[in-house]
Amino acid sequence: MELLAINQTEHGPIPSLVHDEEDRRSSDTSPLFLLGVGIFRKMTDEHDFLQDAVSKSLTWMDRIWSVCEQFFYYKYISYQDKYEHKMKLFLRTNPYGHAQA
Repeated sequence: MELLAINQTEHGPIPSLVHDEEDRRSSDTSPLFLLGVGIFRKMTDEHDFLQDAVSKSLTWMDRIWSVCEQFFYYKYISYQDKYEHKMKLFLRTNPYGHAQA
């Protein structure tokens, strides 16, 4: 865990492969790092173990979650608008498919 913390990027993600500088990220390394640090802290009572790395990782995950949340929100709104438009068109027709006057 200390080696991962040493090789943590400046923005906070934990590298997936410490020995490969080109492969710096993975979606599961930061959460697994935090889980490992949490278990280590609980087992050893070192409550501030790798605190700087933990803070950076949490900030990174919060930032990423915010971006993902905005992306999915706007995708959902876009989908919802299209769905409502199709429903309005459908409701304007009678059961036989002819447009109502």
